Amino acid sequence: MLSLWTDAGDEMASFLGEFSGTLRLGAVSTADYWLPRPLVMFVNENPRLKVKLQVGKRDEVIRGLTAGEFDIAVMGQPPPELAVTAAVFAKNPVGFLAAPSHPLLSQRHLSLALLAEERLLVREPGSGTRTTLERLFKEAELRLRIGSELSSNESIKQMCAAGFGPAYLSLHTCVLEIQAGLLALLPMPGNPFEREWYVVHLTARPLPKLAAAFEQFLCLKGQSEILKQLPPMQPLVAAAPRARSRRAARGPRRTARGKQVPVG
Repeated sequence: MLSLWTDAGDEMASFLGEFSGTLRLGAVSTADYWLPRPLVMFVNENPRLKVKLQVGKRDEVIRGLTAGEFDIAVMGQPPPELAVTAAVFAKNPVGFLAAPSHPLLSQRHLSLALLAEERLLVREPGSGTRTTLERLFKEAELRLRIGSELSSNESIKQMCAAGFGPAYLSLHTCVLEIQAGLLALLPMPGNPFEREWYVVHLTARPLPKLAAAFEQFLCLKGQSEILKQLPPMQPLVAAAPRARSRRAARGPRRTARGKQVPVG
């Protein structure tokens, strides 16, 4: 009952042109590298609000969204098993990297088929990065060889920089390491690969005006703020994002950036 009164007060404040209350937000762990900057910008524009941010693996974020622990979530791919409304707001470059001394950096005509012979450093099952990597190899009809399975991006970066083997990471997680020359993108066509960032919420659950305002903020300013945090290395990273949403039964549908589309 107390939470209902609190929600009602927050809604009344929004009608008066003010955003107050608590922004309840979930995000996958990779987003933790870039999300603070746009989040702080939004808070500075709305100083009366508080933030409750929960960061975790993709499956943890999906469970939290389902249980109502937060109102909106930021992730790399909408969950097809849930009825959610999703909007693309930015690009997410993901690529294969290795230590500069690794032999693959001097490999001519490096391809995904040749990379499939290497033992890769990968995230644990349930993470969004692991899911996209498995899909990439499956679509190429190649077997994914796992060298080591680690539960954090930080562990993978350190192992990769030490020369243990190549890794598949979002470039958001290793900006400093690339700039410092500790990690380098492997010279293969299409690397890094272009993925997307989505902001999602449950379609059947009313979205608080504060959460809707932050969702709109991401769609308007998320891409530009993210680009400021990425090293200038590939033209495709700076490309304007195309909105795309997946429907579980009807296939992909293209929309304008930031437009909300039901999924599931």
